[in-house]
Amino acid sequence: MRKMNGQRSKPPAMEAYQVSRAVKTPRNNHEDLLQQIA
Repeated sequence: MRKMNGQRSKPPAMEAYQVSRAVKTPRNNHEDLLQQIA
């Protein structure tokens, strides 16, 4: 989430790919959320 809001240099396809990867890897997504809160 933070990457999408912060950077717009990546094409939409790349963002969609990262989103799908985050969905497939809940652990990494959870860590991202924790880092965002911290």
